[in-house]
Amino acid sequence: MLRDSLVIRMAKEQTEKQEKNANPKKVRDPVRESRERNKDKRNALRRERRASDPEYAALDRARSAARYKDPEKRKDAIEASRQWRIANPERHKNNLLMINYGITLEKYNTMRSEQNYKCAICSIPETDTYRGLFVDHCHETKSVRGLLCRQCNIAIGIFDHSTESLSSAVKYLSRKTCVNDAQGFTAT
Repeated sequence: MLRDSLVIRMAKEQTEKQEKNANPKKVRDPVRESRERNKDKRNALRRERRASDPEYAALDRARSAARYKDPEKRKDAIEASRQWRIANPERHKNNLLMINYGITLEKYNTMRSEQNYKCAICSIPETDTYRGLFVDHCHETKSVRGLLCRQCNIAIGIFDHSTESLSSAVKYLSRKTCVNDAQGFTAT
């Protein structure tokens, strides 16, 4: 009888163990839950410490770089990053806007609506552009000027953000005579 109850108890324990392994989501991990709850606070503290403590910043950079030295870890980290970007497209765009231009996704969307979802220069609708509207910013002051289509953004970059060069180009394009006209050629 004692032996039978022992066998039953062991079978029960084995079944419970198998159920836990089969469905790991049922297992509660208080450490992971705490990390998830306080993620923003921990990240803010790390950013603050990196900004104020150069030694810690160097150590943190070395730790991050070590992740990418081992080819397997590098591959896993890149894949994890890609999966996160796919799962969180808005947060990813918000992070890029904050890092590159110091604006939030909410501010970007407000600017889009203020510009009627069109390029600030040529007024082409955002739906007709390649990859939406780009953030135009001053490279010296880092301030955001507006949202442009890809072509206008590239054109301003080619003119090196110089208003003098752009006004010279306008004067050039406004000329009444062309080289062809003076030589008697006509466009067909």
